[in-house]
Amino acid sequence: MTLYAFFSFVALLLYLQAAIYVWKAMPPDNVHRSFVFLSLSLAWMSLCYLLFSFFDQSGVVYLLDRMAVIARYLFPVLLVWFFMHFTQNQSAWWKRFVFFGMLPLAAGLILTYLWEASSLKQFYRGEDSLWYFNPAGYAWWFHLSALYFAGGAFACLWLLYSRANNRRPSFSNKEKLQRLIMGVSLMLLMGTAMITELTPLLAWGVFVPETGHLTTVPLMAGLFFPLTLLNPRRFFRDELADQFIRRIRQFVFYLDRTGQIYAMNRFAQDVLQYPRHQLVYKNAEDLFFRPPIVRKQLDRARGNLDTKVVACSLISAEGNLIPVRVSIIRVHDTFRNIVGFVLLGVDNRQKLELHIEVRKRNRVRAALDELRAGLEKRVERRREELIEANKKLDDEIARRERIEEQLRKELSVKDEMLREIHHRVKNNVQMIVSLVNMAYSQKRLPDHEHEKFGKIVKRVREISQIHENLYDSPYIGKIKFGNFIRATASELKGRFIRRKDVYFRVKHGKEEISIDLAIPCGIIVYELLTNALIHAFPEEKTRDLPVFAYSFVNIEFYKEEEEYHLVVWDNGRGLPLTDGMPAETGIGLNLVHALVSDYLNGSISYSTHKGTRVIVRFTDNHLS
Repeated sequence: MTLYAFFSFVALLLYLQAAIYVWKAMPPDNVHRSFVFLSLSLAWMSLCYLLFSFFDQSGVVYLLDRMAVIARYLFPVLLVWFFMHFTQNQSAWWKRFVFFGMLPLAAGLILTYLWEASSLKQFYRGEDSLWYFNPAGYAWWFHLSALYFAGGAFACLWLLYSRANNRRPSFSNKEKLQRLIMGVSLMLLMGTAMITELTPLLAWGVFVPETGHLTTVPLMAGLFFPLTLLNPRRFFRDELADQFIRRIRQFVFYLDRTGQIYAMNRFAQDVLQYPRHQLVYKNAEDLFFRPPIVRKQLDRARGNLDTKVVACSLISAEGNLIPVRVSIIRVHDTFRNIVGFVLLGVDNRQKLELHIEVRKRNRVRAALDELRAGLEKRVERRREELIEANKKLDDEIARRERIEEQLRKELSVKDEMLREIHHRVKNNVQMIVSLVNMAYSQKRLPDHEHEKFGKIVKRVREISQIHENLYDSPYIGKIKFGNFIRATASELKGRFIRRKDVYFRVKHGKEEISIDLAIPCGIIVYELLTNALIHAFPEEKTRDLPVFAYSFVNIEFYKEEEEYHLVVWDNGRGLPLTDGMPAETGIGLNLVHALVSDYLNGSISYSTHKGTRVIVRFTDNHLS
């Protein structure tokens, strides 16, 4: 056997061993299946080239090369398919690249070579009994196949590193080492393939043997070891069951055929709080509150009868009862003989607590429903009461509106009647004034009677003016007394033509007083203003008068809190006072005092500082 045949045989064994190991020992997923097909294709190619050493006829060599070329040109397709599964990149673009790009190119190269291999590749038998080849005249297919192999290798590198950078930014150390080894193997394959494949092209006339199955050995080793040695750790069934039993939060007891405990899980020991030596070799039924229930199920299990899931309670070391649901599982040997039992107790505490909570919530819900129903009845009853009350209120409002309308009509009639009364009173007063004027105009009267008639005429005229203002007022029974004061002052100033040098200054608010107060107040204003014009400013000038730029009479009427103030102040010669009252009083001042005390129930005060100041104070509640 030549050295070439020996290496080919070793490569065949390595590929077969790798395929069988991955097929049997590794999980049957797409990554491992694609690696198996890849290994088998290379094993087939190694077998064909191994047989070169045992034949001398060129026809057989060409036949074996045709058989090997199928695996040779399918190898890049299978390699790209493996890296697509390994990197979990199953995008439609890569699938189209494999099925519509690489597969048609591989099929075209295979069919071209199968059609006439001798015109594309020339084999020669060397002196060392090896078969060498050289491309026939730099055949175009050789260039195309070189680009095909190089493109497949670059596609695998792209899948390996673009996936790592874009789709998964962080990897474990194992995954990083896997990709490093596979990347190095791919670059080593590309380097060795470039040397072996380009040698016939660069050195014409130099013949080389087929080494494709040997140059892929480093690549397959670089794929095999990361898949097997660097693969994530697998769980075995026994280990997984042990981990499950240790961590399950239920009561698990291992019993022998007699029903004695020989092992339990950690949860059971922690919850029951028994020392381990007290539980081992103890009858399992002794741990329960009602032993006959468990004993009956163990007897049924020993007789190969079906057992039931029963509810009972475990007793802890402190004497607390733990509700559980117990089931018993038979354990058989290879010959279906019972070797023991597994007693599984499902912790029922949380379920019972949930049941209690549910019952409590149901009771609360029932109470709330009852309360809601009572509230709804009360609301409905209250709503009916409100509807009835609203109906009564509407009737009452309608009745009151009718009454108010009737009152408004009656008030309007009374208002008209009152206005008519005031109008007639004003006319009657005017008639009286006219009659008095007729008597006053009689020249036969003595002088003193003529003067008395004049004063009577003035006072009656004031009463007539008040009634006229009352008739013009929008409020029947009340007048704005400030307007009356202003009108009276203007009338008096016009009557006393000789006193044009006296100025009136009237200051008042919007106060309104009743007719009962207006008539005496009007007479008081008239008398005080008349006295001021006649006595405060005599026609002859004397040095006793205060020095002012002009003579004036100030009249103020305002309300302070509940009291009215009427102030008449002139800057004429002062009124002589004795103990705060006038030393001499005429008929006018006597009338003023009588009206203030008898009709207004008020007070009057005097001041002679810079003239004469008369202040009348009264309230409007003396008639109530």
